[in-house]
Amino acid sequence: MGQFSWFTMDTHHRIVNGEEHTVYLVDDKGNKWKEERYEGYGVFGGKDFYELLAEMNGYSHKDYEDGSGVISCPDGRKVGTDRVTDDIRHVGIELAFGIDGDFNSKYPEGNNPNIKWPALTESGEYIIGIPEADPVQGFEDVWEESGEDEENDWCFDDEEDDYE
Repeated sequence: MGQFSWFTMDTHHRIVNGEEHTVYLVDDKGNKWKEERYEGYGVFGGKDFYELLAEMNGYSHKDYEDGSGVISCPDGRKVGTDRVTDDIRHVGIELAFGIDGDFNSKYPEGNNPNIKWPALTESGEYIIGIPEADPVQGFEDVWEESGEDEENDWCFDDEEDDYE
């Protein structure tokens, strides 16, 4: 599972990993999932952001007790899988990034304008649009906290490197 984070669409609050702050994941039908402490993996109130994105765009899934299942596609195809939860999430990620059959991304920022998107808000209201991604994926700004100089923190002096 990768790290993902965004800004709320109504207040532009940065959703920081581990921060106690209430955020709602909302679909276009008014369903909402409340998250009070986001952990950084795209899950809000038990609902995965990219799974919801796939569902909002016509994909559905049936889970079985052993983790397997069936994904139903908008064109009526049904695909069996051994890892239905992971696979429906990947469908959502591929939609967001516009990934084609050769694994090329048409939208490398994950902002495909041609699909429906879930909303991330503090109010719990659905807002049409694409949630803005957080460029540092919800991590705290380590340079601000440490007071260290980012430029020199990970570099060696050019004078003499003693690696022995």
